[in-house]
Amino acid sequence: LAATETGRDLPDLRVTPEPDRRALLVGTHTEAAHASGPMLVEFAQALAWEGFDVDAIPYGRAVTVEDLEGVSLVVALPAIDYADDGADETWTAEEADLLADFVEAGGLLVLANSAQRLVFGRGYGPNEDWAGLNPLAERFGAVYEPGTLPRSTASRSTDHPLTQGWISLGMIADNAVPFTMAQGLALADAAGLPAAGLIDHGPAGGQVLVLADIGLLQPLSMIPAE
Repeated sequence: LAATETGRDLPDLRVTPEPDRRALLVGTHTEAAHASGPMLVEFAQALAWEGFDVDAIPYGRAVTVEDLEGVSLVVALPAIDYADDGADETWTAEEADLLADFVEAGGLLVLANSAQRLVFGRGYGPNEDWAGLNPLAERFGAVYEPGTLPRSTASRSTDHPLTQGWISLGMIADNAVPFTMAQGLALADAAGLPAAGLIDHGPAGGQVLVLADIGLLQPLSMIPAE
């Protein structure tokens, strides 16, 4: 049926362009499947429409220099595991060095955090490893702080190419981890605190997009329509 019927009733179907750049979703420290790269379906589709070839690195597999060849966008997914044993799931200094070099060479790095374990876009208990993204974030002057932002939306706080066309974005309720930036531009806020911020880093135009909530990356059906 896929071969013979697709397009019969909807003849205006399109195909994505031939990719001319690469994006990499890094889940090295993301054991919880529902916070992993393969769950970001709409986000990956949006990237594909823009000419990205999208790859994902699974839990437990470290990112390498070879993985970053030809990559212009990297998404560092939350540090989160299934165990509630007090053991920390965290980014290492070596991994932070590698991604810092990527940004300094002109790449765009997105940091996405999660205050809760996620099941189909809903919180399912606290994520004890929320601070595990800090060894990477701190390389760029950003620090995730304890607590959550008690909002399900983030409001645009400045005019910028990344904020064009929207006034607010949906988040997963009570899942955003507050953060501070030593320098940078706040793009969106929730409860008076930044929910998304952009940091320039390095001589080659590299940037870091800091997100309080992984839910900002795509409109999961469980997130309010706005």
